[in-house]
Amino acid sequence: MKQLLIFISIFFATTNLFATDYYPNGNKTFSSWEDWTNTDNWTKIDGGSGYPNNNDKVILGSSKSLTIEFNLSDYINGIYLELEADGRFIINPDGELLILGDFKMDQNNVQVEIYGSVVVENNLIIDNGNLFVKNGGGLTVNENFHRSDIGSGQINIEGNKSELIVLGDFFDDHHTPIVSDSPSIEINGDCYTKEVGFCDINLPVELYSFEVSKHNDKNVLKWSTAQEINNDYFILLKSIDKMNWIEFSKVKGAGNSNTLLKYSTVDNTPNYGPKVYYKMIQVDFDGSEKHYGPLTVLDGKSQNTFKVCTYSNSYTFLLGTEIKPISFTIISSNGKSKRFSRMSNNQFQLERDELFIGVNIIHVYYGAMTYSTKIYK
Repeated sequence: MKQLLIFISIFFATTNLFATDYYPNGNKTFSSWEDWTNTDNWTKIDGGSGYPNNNDKVILGSSKSLTIEFNLSDYINGIYLELEADGRFIINPDGELLILGDFKMDQNNVQVEIYGSVVVENNLIIDNGNLFVKNGGGLTVNENFHRSDIGSGQINIEGNKSELIVLGDFFDDHHTPIVSDSPSIEINGDCYTKEVGFCDINLPVELYSFEVSKHNDKNVLKWSTAQEINNDYFILLKSIDKMNWIEFSKVKGAGNSNTLLKYSTVDNTPNYGPKVYYKMIQVDFDGSEKHYGPLTVLDGKSQNTFKVCTYSNSYTFLLGTEIKPISFTIISSNGKSKRFSRMSNNQFQLERDELFIGVNIIHVYYGAMTYSTKIYK
């Protein structure tokens, strides 16, 4: 096994050793593989002619721009990329590229605009310049994303079809990314920004409330979400025995959202008997599900109460009228969690010191019921 690892290391070292560096000849837009392989478009730094191929490096000269409008990954595995001062790199909607190794934006006033798809093999390191992911663009960083507090510039992620995926940690010591129009953001590791807000986006669909009330001869179900990521739709079901469930409503979700959203639906035929149960299933675009409830209506009156009373150093959770087992989970904005259990009761107290700094999503399990809420510390 050690011999194999040594061989792999030597292979990659040799590959990098024989890589060739190229400058584009001026401001260039590449719309096809034919454009890319046209040697008149490139200057080979060590002399001769050629074009960037597997594992070569493209150096975008000072104040030059390079635009890719086709899927370069169909032809080569990837390239190394370096931007000199005032360089501008653009991936248009049909463009795709794998950037090998670490990708560093460390020269003055560089700018990267992603409207297509870019994957960074290792780390993305930003010391200076602007990064835009817009209009359906996608950026995946296989390791860590780090912006230092050295230079200037901004990170902008915009559009509900745009996507940022960081498989490692995300650290922004300069400020915080500007996020608009509900893009999809997934940070698998720790998340920190100098200004708060961005890391709170990296949460799944979190239910803020779920309740049922009687209105004339109908039962009205209302719920709200504190956060949605990849939320496709909600299914509402009812039962008289909590074993056999009938779907009576389906409500479209928002997809991606970082604001409080409110939903409602009506059960027009609730008179199955003296007691009716309701539950809800939230379904993501990939088909994964999360279940909430059941809620209970007895003789036309809701039997479910959930209220949080706030005091200076604590919170009291009022859950209902019956004595039931209680447990709860606290989830921070970067995905860390704590789980607690309390003695059977119909209420419990949570000390402020038990919370994480920032946004806390709290799931409360009260017997068979599940309640969720959001608390800021």
